[in-house]
Amino acid sequence: MIGAIFRGCLQGNARATVYWTLAISFFGFYAVAIAPDYEGVRQYATLLESFGPISTLLGVSAEVLSSSSGFVTFIYLDYSFLYYSFFAVIAAISISAGEEEHGILDWQLSLPVPRIRFLWERTFAFLVIFAIVSFVSGAVTWFSSFLNANVSLDFWTILSASLNFLPTLMLVFAVTLWISVVVRRRNAAIMLAGFFVVASYFLNGLGDLVGGDAGAFLRGISYFHHYQRGSVLIDGLNPANMLSIAAVAALCLALASLAFQRRDIGI
Repeated sequence: MIGAIFRGCLQGNARATVYWTLAISFFGFYAVAIAPDYEGVRQYATLLESFGPISTLLGVSAEVLSSSSGFVTFIYLDYSFLYYSFFAVIAAISISAGEEEHGILDWQLSLPVPRIRFLWERTFAFLVIFAIVSFVSGAVTWFSSFLNANVSLDFWTILSASLNFLPTLMLVFAVTLWISVVVRRRNAAIMLAGFFVVASYFLNGLGDLVGGDAGAFLRGISYFHHYQRGSVLIDGLNPANMLSIAAVAALCLALASLAFQRRDIGI
């Protein structure tokens, strides 16, 4: 039955969806709860900037850290997304390398179900899960702003920021899925995908630190740079940028699908 794999994936990951929704929502709630007034934010920014190059590597932006709302952006949209990326890694690993490690993937592939359907239904299910986590955590962050007089957040802006999560999350998911299908070993796939996430995070900061053409190149190969981070609250969504990320994600998914189709069933 078409959709059975999709529903099964949603049901099987219901608990993880709740846990990750609570975790990402906590970032937003915590950021709003501790957000100081303007003077407090400036003191916090000055403190971080005093670390010199380290603050640049950590993504400290004077443009974003210019208000209490910017402080929330820095905590919620920057650091929560780093952790959120690892959720995408875990999700993608569970489709191929994780089930191969548990010895059930060969049995699943021997069933009279097209492989492409097995892969894409589960991929679409995780896209729905990412959307649920993103929009619920965004709503919690916006609602929390009523508890702190120092913070004023626009609902539609936060909703746009939540939407901005999705293309980049799917890019991380697609790259990890491709790695896990090719490598076929859970621990090795986690190591490689984790390196991709962490390296991308620091390459973006290193690009800001280096500057010039070399810095632009380093930022260009970092998905954190294209994610826009907190600037989405200042400049709004960039549809062209989101479509570009989605196109790269689709290419990686296609490569993963091709490798998955050619995978041999163990005997």
